[in-house]
Amino acid sequence: MLRYAMTFTHARVPYQLLILTASLDRVDILKLTLPAGRPNALTQQRMCGLTAKHNGVKCLSYLRENGYAWDTSTAVGAARFGSHECLDYALTHGCPRDEEAITRTATQAEHLDCLKCALKHGCQLSEQIREQLRMFQVDEDNPCDVYLRTLF
Repeated sequence: MLRYAMTFTHARVPYQLLILTASLDRVDILKLTLPAGRPNALTQQRMCGLTAKHNGVKCLSYLRENGYAWDTSTAVGAARFGSHECLDYALTHGCPRDEEAITRTATQAEHLDCLKCALKHGCQLSEQIREQLRMFQVDEDNPCDVYLRTLF
């Protein structure tokens, strides 16, 4: 049915379908739903960011293999939503990074796997987090804060 609908040039893919495709990590559906031709850079970056945010590592890999651009929002979005596999993929494959934003976001969102992944890839802690650790302002309910305290 989807393949049939996509044969019409006027058919536009609903944004929700792209989100669902990314969240299910369905490359087969992604291939059918991507806009025909090469989207502009902003659309490419949004697609990579959306896919990373929803932990679609196979879809993210497919987009990158097909020349889709990404930006710092891809890695930060993965950290914010706990998509540690996408964060690892992005950091391993040269995604532009804002290291402090990645570690700050992972810590604030309490995604310990993402924080460990970022540190493994050499991301630096934000000055805000360093200051909190120095001042012992650690949230005992946040596993990231507890983990970081053991490092310092």
